[in-house]
Amino acid sequence: MSRRSSITAFVIWTFLLSAPVCGTLADTPPPEPQAEEDAPPNADAQALLSAPPPVRPPVIESAILPDKPAAGKGRIAIDVGGSRRWCTFPDDRVMKPPEGPKAQKTQASRNAVYTFGYQFTIAAVERSHPDETLLLFESPVFRTAVMRQAAKLGRGQKAPPKGLNIGGGAKAVPEDSPLAIVPLWQEEYRCVTLPPSLAFDLDPGTYDVYMAFDIMLRSGSWTHRSVAFVTDVGVEAGTATRLEATVDVVGPRRDVELKSDASPASGSPGAAGR
Repeated sequence: MSRRSSITAFVIWTFLLSAPVCGTLADTPPPEPQAEEDAPPNADAQALLSAPPPVRPPVIESAILPDKPAAGKGRIAIDVGGSRRWCTFPDDRVMKPPEGPKAQKTQASRNAVYTFGYQFTIAAVERSHPDETLLLFESPVFRTAVMRQAAKLGRGQKAPPKGLNIGGGAKAVPEDSPLAIVPLWQEEYRCVTLPPSLAFDLDPGTYDVYMAFDIMLRSGSWTHRSVAFVTDVGVEAGTATRLEATVDVVGPRRDVELKSDASPASGSPGAAGR
């Protein structure tokens, strides 16, 4: 055996001896909880944050159903009014860190990116099965920001400090370093257009219906941003129950509303603006 082969065999044998005999995810203690806004992206979230943007401007499309519900089913049909547009912005968090009395907002802090994407969903809960949520519709994830190296964006032109250990991670990369990974805001994907109508076939029953725009934070976690709902929606076999939705952007204000087009006693509308 040559000297190189002996060294290779020794390294492999040492690695096998040092590795655990077996292990499961249950053996690993859960990580300490972190604040939602400040949690660093995990490997899966980092891969998502670095994914390519959509290939076209965001448009939500709905499935085309037959004129009548399927056999034994009823239908919920949602007519969407308003401009049918919903928009987000770089820092669209509901809860933001408190600011001290002497804190001054710089232009950079006002434009800080914490919104990395959004998604539109419609769900329903049948009253006889309150613990079961039916996901009626789920749009693609529309990306509003991706992580890129500062140097590729023309930022952070300062030379990195001496002794910076990039590979080992012993020292953090300063945000003003050209080697830093920073968010790139994609303005062209901040608004989405909804279709004029959406329809879903369901088993007969009484439902609570929810409509939501969720945003993805820098940490990779999701949070509700605009939510609307209507309760006590009756669905009968062979018939269609119509709901009216409003999705509208008026200046800086966003209106998201869902209500029944029947009498007020048959449904309790709910809405959330902004």
